[in-house]
Amino acid sequence: MTRDHFVPRFIIRNFIDSNGNIRFYNKKTRVVSKEVHHYNQLQKWDFYSKKSLSELKNLFPDIRINPIFNSNLNDKLEDALNYCLENPMSAIVTKIIEKFNKGAEITLSEKEKILVKEYIIIQHLRTLKFKMVSKVFNERFSMPLRVKDQIIEKENNRQIDIKAIIKRRSSHLNHKGRRELEMKWRKKLKKNPNLVNKIRQQLFDELLDGMVKKAEEDIKEILIHPERHSAMIINKKQRDSFFKKVKIDKKDIKIVANLTKTPFALGDTGIVIMADDPEGKTNLEIFLPIHPKIVIGLSKNLPKNTLIDDNFVANFNRISKEDSYKNVYSTSEMTLNNLK
Repeated sequence: MTRDHFVPRFIIRNFIDSNGNIRFYNKKTRVVSKEVHHYNQLQKWDFYSKKSLSELKNLFPDIRINPIFNSNLNDKLEDALNYCLENPMSAIVTKIIEKFNKGAEITLSEKEKILVKEYIIIQHLRTLKFKMVSKVFNERFSMPLRVKDQIIEKENNRQIDIKAIIKRRSSHLNHKGRRELEMKWRKKLKKNPNLVNKIRQQLFDELLDGMVKKAEEDIKEILIHPERHSAMIINKKQRDSFFKKVKIDKKDIKIVANLTKTPFALGDTGIVIMADDPEGKTNLEIFLPIHPKIVIGLSKNLPKNTLIDDNFVANFNRISKEDSYKNVYSTSEMTLNNLK
């Protein structure tokens, strides 16, 4: 068994005190914890699959592996996250913090900006919250009730070639026998035009009930498979969907500096998604806390390098709590108490 972190340690270590301790606010109990060592936080035993990326691909042929992981498909997911994302992102974070501490201008290259965006997307997918929410959704999966009706309706509108059907199903009859059978059926259909549809309905009711049920069982087995979450993390389709939803192409990387007395908190999702409208559907902006005094933002509206006020910090920490699955972290007891 291994401890798999769903928020990387290189981020967590920036939020701890000199003794390696941290506190957290629990959303369920609404209690702020005593100081705890950070080592056991933001991780879960065997959270990720122990299969290689290529094995996950074979297990779930519907996925397309995100090119950022293509360096070695024989890696396990934990190793791939480390080599392909965490190591290069750690170097960027270290650079930002060092420049911030020196009061120097913080600039990122285009290559670094691309890596930050890819990292943020994967961070959204790799969390306990995403895994639990997607599991609940998939367990409730069922095909629309009208699937069978739609198939039957389409079939009923299909033209019937009686002569071809008789030839195929009654090949043991000679030409005269098939001709007599064809005339017999034409008389029946003339007398009752809906006869074929009634026969179809009887056959399809039983056949499609079984087919739909089997299809639902097969799909659900894939969706709730214990390895499914790991496959979703490396799936380019998931990446592209989030990319489109947040309109990442239209947002630039912004460094948000916090010179207030209140530190940024760290939620257990590792990122904070903020929106202009109350329903959270328009102009989504994403903020990645990397230090109690620094967050990296994906935003259209914020200036390139931004100094923010107490209201921004308080709102950020409040949304960190709302976005979190369970806990929000900080060394500041007062900051966490303000979340109650």
